[in-house]
Amino acid sequence: MELLFIGYTGHDADLIKKAFESDGRKCAINFSVNLSEAGKAVQAREYDLYIAEYRLPDGKGIDFLNDGSGSVRPLIITFNELIDDGESASPALDFVKKTDSSLRAMPGIVMRALHKWALSRDNVQLHQEILDRKWMEDTLKRINEKFKNLVANIPGVVFQRAFDRNWTMYFISNEAEKITGYKPSDFVKDYNVVYSNIIHPNDFDMVSETISSNISLKKPYSVEYRILHSEGSIRWVNEMGQGIYDDDGHIQWIDGSIFDITDRIQAGRELSIAKDAAESATRSKTEFLARMSHEIRTPLNIISGFAELALEPGTDYLKNDYIKSIKESADYMLMIINEILDFSKIEAGEIVIEPVNFDLRSLVESLVKNFSIMAGKKGIFIDLKYHEGLGTRFSGDETRIKQILMNLLGNAVKFTESGGVTLSAEPYHNEDGFSPGSPGGWPILFTVHDSGMGVPQEDIKIIFEKYKHAARRGKKDFRGTGLGLAICRKLVELMDGNIWVESSLSKGSSFKFTLKLGPWKDSDVISSPETGFTEAEKRVPLRILVAEDNPVNIKLMTRLLEKIGDMPETALNGREVIDMLQKKTYGLVIMDMEMPVMNGIEAAGMIRKGAAGEDNSTIPILMITGFVHPEAARLCSEVGIDGYLIKPVSIKILTSAIHRLKDRLANRHTCDDLSDTGAVHE
Repeated sequence: MELLFIGYTGHDADLIKKAFESDGRKCAINFSVNLSEAGKAVQAREYDLYIAEYRLPDGKGIDFLNDGSGSVRPLIITFNELIDDGESASPALDFVKKTDSSLRAMPGIVMRALHKWALSRDNVQLHQEILDRKWMEDTLKRINEKFKNLVANIPGVVFQRAFDRNWTMYFISNEAEKITGYKPSDFVKDYNVVYSNIIHPNDFDMVSETISSNISLKKPYSVEYRILHSEGSIRWVNEMGQGIYDDDGHIQWIDGSIFDITDRIQAGRELSIAKDAAESATRSKTEFLARMSHEIRTPLNIISGFAELALEPGTDYLKNDYIKSIKESADYMLMIINEILDFSKIEAGEIVIEPVNFDLRSLVESLVKNFSIMAGKKGIFIDLKYHEGLGTRFSGDETRIKQILMNLLGNAVKFTESGGVTLSAEPYHNEDGFSPGSPGGWPILFTVHDSGMGVPQEDIKIIFEKYKHAARRGKKDFRGTGLGLAICRKLVELMDGNIWVESSLSKGSSFKFTLKLGPWKDSDVISSPETGFTEAEKRVPLRILVAEDNPVNIKLMTRLLEKIGDMPETALNGREVIDMLQKKTYGLVIMDMEMPVMNGIEAAGMIRKGAAGEDNSTIPILMITGFVHPEAARLCSEVGIDGYLIKPVSIKILTSAIHRLKDRLANRHTCDDLSDTGAVHE
């Protein structure tokens, strides 16, 4: 399109040029300073449109309207002064007040004037060309906007680049800044960053080979690699691309996209770690179950074998030895079961820490005395170092502290072949400055040191994990559940303490834990580590009704009660208990929880409701069960049972339970587990 501007110079001409450059329309812009020069210009060629100032050095711009042959030129007039009414009515296409703003808007003014000219001259072809041009411009504008929106909404980087080693970018979308930290202009316009330089050096050759091999086969490619973010971090990306080829099959450029897959890679790694951990846990549990099968079958085999030998005729002189072996195997099997159940309770959050008054020095002295027999058989010593300034009277969960120390001392004696074991208790001074007498309790450090072969450093980190056995004495000893140290750790943590091990091969091990024990409470009764009754605690014999459906258990309970001086009578189920209570007076009822016809829970509930007579509705009831679960305590409490024992029941446990039950009959709103001779658990 050819345009001739008449009378515009200097600043005005610059504004017009810039306006058309910014607009992007392909227009040839020509300038004449006056009418005379414009006349010469039109003799050389015709223009599509003329734009003239109203006042010119050699006349008025409106004078250029007529071409001398009676025709009218397409003319726009700009003015800075009033125009005569006659002139404003001339067929000029437009009159525009000349300002900087109107000059900047000149491309639009020109298009409007040409449209008017085409209509006024009935120039259909020109009119159509103008309309087509306008339609194409609008269409291109809409397409450009859609392309921008499409690229902006793609969740990744869209690019077009050369197929070269530097990955020269022709175009890269704004998403590049999110993934790389660099602006798109850094890659395309300013070339401050070469994309190939931000590919991780260890990945570059692999990426280049993958892309080159696919381009040579004219196939699309997909490759995952790392890039170096501008802030120094490493990001994982997935690049997908396709070569664009000419008619001869030569590569022209590559179109593609890049997606940030860092989160996916990280999630995959975490999933892999979790999968490995789950598989490891499954293997550990499988190994644990296999080991427990061995640990339980071994004492069962001993019990069965020695029982069979004891029944052989002519072996009376060996019976005591056989029975001793049976008892030791049964105790070991019970220890295995108790460790499994203890850990199950801890993991289920069913262990409650119960502080009582106790003498710490008496407790540790008793433990050392008990383990001295086991140590003596191995030819090693066991010592106690009790700090003189520590004091002796504290408040804490004596039963759980004893359980921890027994486990650590048992391991120390077991894994020491020469030298010995030392148990020490002393004030604990840590970085917080705790010392005996600090507010809130006395921090105490317990140490069990042995002179064994020690624990390898790689095993120290797993030694307190469940189902794990660490190597000791140069080999692994798998005897036991592998739960002992895990239980110790859990119990110490429940009492807000810490436990750890310090060990060197061939120099022994020191297992240490800290606890903050509370002050002695004068209103409480002392708990002693020794069990049994004093002379003052002895009681008169009781007539006891025992209900049990297993004949062997009936025989056992009868003998145990007779041994401690009571008078037992037996029933086979809860129905018989109610019938016998109606006919005779008893001081205590002991029932098994699971029985045919009527179980212990049902019978106790009916007794409390008066089914055995009003006088018997408050009779003490002791339940015996193999059901180790909080549900047992709940069931017992709901029907008003006074206490329960968990099988197996020894003579010491039974004696202690009956005695303590007598002192608790005034408080029947709870049902107590009386199996532990050291404490009553609410």
